[in-house]
Amino acid sequence: MMALVRASLALRKEHSWLTKNAPNVVHQDDNNIVFGVKRGNEYLAVMNAGHKQWGDGEVYKIPVGDTLGPRARQIFNSQAEAFGGWDASWTSGSGEFDIHITDGKLAVSVPKWSVAVYQFGS
Repeated sequence: MMALVRASLALRKEHSWLTKNAPNVVHQDDNNIVFGVKRGNEYLAVMNAGHKQWGDGEVYKIPVGDTLGPRARQIFNSQAEAFGGWDASWTSGSGEFDIHITDGKLAVSVPKWSVAVYQFGS
């Protein structure tokens, strides 16, 4: 738990834009309890408060609206192995902008009971 708290504080410090601008709910799936919240056009947080998860080839598609670029990279995952989760819970662990937005949606892995943060770019 301490590692998760340290990582989330470091995320806010490194990406100070996460604390600026009002959050904008861009996705609300009440059936699965999955929400997408954007900060400006640069960041998207995906929260899954449910028991269902998407991964191992099955993706969840989140509408993202306007972004800073056609791709994204995952910069935080609360279910990462370092926090007691599993490494396969990452959509992309490379740190590169290698997740493509297709038809206005970002297709991502969504572990159960998790928060993941994505940064948009080129």
